[in-house]
Amino acid sequence: MPEGVPKRKETEDTVKELEAALNPAKNYPRKRVAVACEVCRLRKTRCDAKRPCGFCTESGIEFVYRQPSQPEKHNSASEVLLRIEERLARLEDYIHPSRSELVDTPGSFRRTSVDAASHPTQPKAFVGG
Repeated sequence: MPEGVPKRKETEDTVKELEAALNPAKNYPRKRVAVACEVCRLRKTRCDAKRPCGFCTESGIEFVYRQPSQPEKHNSASEVLLRIEERLARLEDYIHPSRSELVDTPGSFRRTSVDAASHPTQPKAFVGG
């Protein structure tokens, strides 16, 4: 396996860590009512989540609940990691040219004719003997 590429086990561990970080609510039960009735919301008081709630029943107030909005869909950590890995692969392909684009001799540097003309070099005099 090439250097710098994480092993499958390391990738799976990373996915599990990301999922745990993105979904902390699964670890403990919810302590509050998800949606209060409109009267309790306007009064800014705790709603007991009964339908109708205790306050509305005692007061004889018309009971109204808002329709819950659809929660935003969060991508799973594995989907996020997959997109990051795909993006990294594209960037690596962009940075590292293919073998056919490399110069024949490794480590050599060739100037183009335009580059060489704009920066002429003078041969150094041989000193010594």
